[in-house]
Amino acid sequence: MTDSSPQPQPQSNSVNLDSLWKFLSSQYVSKGAPGILLGIVITQASQANWVKAAQFASAAVLVWFLSKIARKLLPKVDRAVEQTIDAAIDRAEKKVEHRTEIIPFKKQYLEALKTYCYALEVEGFRGNLPRLPLKDIFVPLRLNSDPDAKPTDKMINKIWELLPREHQTKPQPINSRLVIIADPGYGKTTLTRYLTLSYADGSYKNEQAKNLIPILLLFRTIHPQIQNNNTPTLPDLITQQILILPRCQNLTPSSRWVEDWLQSGQCLVMLDGLDEVPQSQREKVSKWVNWQMQAYDATFILTSRPHGYDSSLFKAVQPVKIIDFDNDQISDFITKWYRNRIGEQWDYLYQRSLRKPEGERLTLEYVEAQSTTEAEEAAADLNRQLFALSALVNLAKNPLLVTIIAATHEILESLPKERTSLYRKILNLLLESRPNRRETRLTMPEAKDNQAVLQSLASNSLEQGQLQFTSEQARPWIEAKLSEKSGDPTFTPKKFLQEIQNIAGILAGGTEEEGLYQFTHKTFQEYLAAIEFQEKQQENILIEQFYNPDWQEVIVFYSNLTSAKAFLEFVLDNFENSPDKKYALELARRLVEEGGKIDEQIHQRLDRALERVDLGDELNAAISLEKKFRNLNMIDNKTSISEPITWGEYQLFLNDQASGQFHSSAEILPIVSGQENQPVREISQEDAQWFCAWLSTQAHLQSEDIVYDYRLPSNGEIEQSARKGITSSSSIYSDDFLRVIRVVIPHCYQALLNYLANGRWREADEETRKVMLKVADREEQGLLNEESIKNFPCGDLRMIDQLWVKYSKGKFGFSVQKEIYESLGGDTRSYNREVFEKFYDRVGWKQGGDWVSYGDYTFNLYAPHGHLPYRGGDWVSYGYFLFSRAKTCSL
Repeated sequence: MTDSSPQPQPQSNSVNLDSLWKFLSSQYVSKGAPGILLGIVITQASQANWVKAAQFASAAVLVWFLSKIARKLLPKVDRAVEQTIDAAIDRAEKKVEHRTEIIPFKKQYLEALKTYCYALEVEGFRGNLPRLPLKDIFVPLRLNSDPDAKPTDKMINKIWELLPREHQTKPQPINSRLVIIADPGYGKTTLTRYLTLSYADGSYKNEQAKNLIPILLLFRTIHPQIQNNNTPTLPDLITQQILILPRCQNLTPSSRWVEDWLQSGQCLVMLDGLDEVPQSQREKVSKWVNWQMQAYDATFILTSRPHGYDSSLFKAVQPVKIIDFDNDQISDFITKWYRNRIGEQWDYLYQRSLRKPEGERLTLEYVEAQSTTEAEEAAADLNRQLFALSALVNLAKNPLLVTIIAATHEILESLPKERTSLYRKILNLLLESRPNRRETRLTMPEAKDNQAVLQSLASNSLEQGQLQFTSEQARPWIEAKLSEKSGDPTFTPKKFLQEIQNIAGILAGGTEEEGLYQFTHKTFQEYLAAIEFQEKQQENILIEQFYNPDWQEVIVFYSNLTSAKAFLEFVLDNFENSPDKKYALELARRLVEEGGKIDEQIHQRLDRALERVDLGDELNAAISLEKKFRNLNMIDNKTSISEPITWGEYQLFLNDQASGQFHSSAEILPIVSGQENQPVREISQEDAQWFCAWLSTQAHLQSEDIVYDYRLPSNGEIEQSARKGITSSSSIYSDDFLRVIRVVIPHCYQALLNYLANGRWREADEETRKVMLKVADREEQGLLNEESIKNFPCGDLRMIDQLWVKYSKGKFGFSVQKEIYESLGGDTRSYNREVFEKFYDRVGWKQGGDWVSYGDYTFNLYAPHGHLPYRGGDWVSYGYFLFSRAKTCSL
């Protein structure tokens, strides 16, 4: 029989659902997690599961302890989490809002900068020059990243080489802070405007440069704010300047935005014209600028004249020097000038013609052709005049002066030969010729009357140390002179200043926003002040200011207008007690170099003083070379020979070759320190000839009245000088020293010599024709004929040939052409057409049997041998007779 009573079940360690439900419903659950665990402990203990009970008891205690802490911390944690989430949302919203605001602002700011810098702004010509596009006329400046180094070491062809590159996350330390140092008129301001425009219009990408936000500040505008007790921060100052830009008055720029740009390295900050800060305030302004540069991770560019920058006030700033324009840059600027000037004139005529009946309208293709022809002719004429005189070439190395030269040539078609004459001409142009021509006449129609008032303004503002002034400040300076010259009591100083600003363009500022007038270019103020001191015979004022660098240009202008004698005597008479011997001698030498003839006794005293002070290798060598050529040894009344040339003097030539100032190809020789005063020896004859050719380009070695050529001495001249005790050798190279012969040549060869010395091959070719027609007395006919060639003077033919051969390194010249002709089987005694055809092909005058257009000739040293001269010989008709004459004259 089966037992139906329940069988005993094995004891279970788990809690069944029924018991769990009962447990969850019990009072322990209401106690939270510790209560639940305690309930489990009791349950396990009641079932004698002591190990489990102990484990759950420990857990209950730990949970109870943590719950106590959690009750304290949880509200705070909740609040922190909530605040973090809210802050993240707020930042995201602000970032969206920031980008929404800043993108349109930045776009409008860059558009304003683009407009502000789009046109060429030649200071001193506002309103008097056409608004030429800056990019179309700009000639890249060459720089030296170490002003104390030789050009061969540190020359830079473009400013972009010094600026941060694309994909460069951070600027190189050496290039993040630059100061561009150059004399007046070297294009410092134009360069900063060009960079501003390039970054504003996006063309910086063509240079693989990094995208930067350009900021352009003018020291003459901002320095008064830096002097205040409440000196602004750089972001605040930038924000204020943004509001001055066209169409930016309604913007609401934030200093925080600007600070973010600066801190993140997104900006190129350009501060232009440190020298225009008054000397008494310059140290404070310089320190402020240095602090800003140290505080922000932006790229900075300062500009200044040399005397305005004190390197001791700046930390880790790289000085950069602007190198003189070379001949190619001068010619490039002239070409661009006339292409734009004449192109603009023809574009205006073309646009007006479109309003006329169809038959009277101009055709664009013909307009462009005519414009190009006129521009080429005008540029060629200016190049001819400029490169004919070494003094003018020397002036044109300065970008401002070549601009003035071009503007003067456009109106007057003839060029003055000195800097003071150039300023006199341009002021007459601005104060009389152009206003009368444009029918926007000044109240006083004659330039001399307006200039007299401006002279008083310039001298008084200079004496007061005020580059900027209000009309009220200017009133006592000019009131009497204005009344005297105008005779009109209603013509007030305020009206005069407004006219000079709005019509002549010599003053700027004076608006309600700016309030302060200033001369548009400091050199105008300096030139006008110099004339005023000259007319009032106030030389004593300039002598008192001799050691003030801010007055240096005034003293130089005054010396050009009168004489340097008083200044030189002041330096030499007080030399032992001079507060700065180096500065005094550098300025004295400049006065001699630019001021014309000086009494020989003063020259000798100055030479002795110069020997006592080290002015640096380059300047020491230049002084030595000038002295050497003032004291040549006479062989006869036209020929002189030099003492041996030193390595330091020879280095000047190599520097000009390296910087592109001279077109030679001499071997670059390292000159060891201490070797500078040793004689040059063991160089090739070809390099020695290049050195002689270079001497002809040195304006300070030339004479106003006499034309000199330089060459190596012949054996006969060495022997003759040895007999006179000048040299110790009877052979040209037996003492191995480089000596130079200076010979007087006819004045009619001055232009040809200068063209050749400056590598102006086309101008030289055309000048050769003129000279040969003049010598042969065939100017009226305009063509040499058989008889004139057969009787052409051998001395003149040799002179022309020697000049061509020397300056072209033996590549061009009649003798070179004769050798080519004879090498092809030509005979100077009879005409052979077949040989001449081969000759024309060989020298590049014909290609494929067709004559090459003269405009397509190769006017450089890459041309075929014998390519030039062409026009001098009238080759098509009389080339054979010229070869015959060359043979007779032993070319």
